[in-house]
Amino acid sequence: MLFIAAMGLGAVLHGRRPSGESREKPSLILTTGCRFLFPLIIVFGAYVFLHGHLTPGGGFQGGVIVASAFLLTYLGCAGRRIHKATLSAVESLAGLAFVAAGLAGLAVGGYFLMNVLPKGTVNTLFSAGIIPVIYIAIGLKVGAELAGIVGNMMEITE
Repeated sequence: MLFIAAMGLGAVLHGRRPSGESREKPSLILTTGCRFLFPLIIVFGAYVFLHGHLTPGGGFQGGVIVASAFLLTYLGCAGRRIHKATLSAVESLAGLAFVAAGLAGLAVGGYFLMNVLPKGTVNTLFSAGIIPVIYIAIGLKVGAELAGIVGNMMEITE
């Protein structure tokens, strides 16, 4: 994870040019990979934070995978950008969902983030009560925040 993050940061900062010089056009392979892989990476990131209670992973890891899809988009698809208002709205709603899940536990059971959902059958998707809801909120929040950071770094380098 750390290696991939360092490589992405190096790739973003490598694009920094003195004023007046333009950036090189991305290669055909990177552009095609960006268009083809973006939805697959998003689906994989969602899978990681949806199944985090059953397999290795969780909200933070899934959010980082989702943000890496946006990094690929910024590097490979020169004209594509995500709206800052959309990222801000997703991040705010995810944080609000996390707090709402915590307050629901406080209202029902007397302490923050208490499990208020049924536990279900062991080793199934709906077997962990409130944990998947928390992982979804964290995954969306981390993904939106890191995508915003990548977007801000790309604006600085242009």
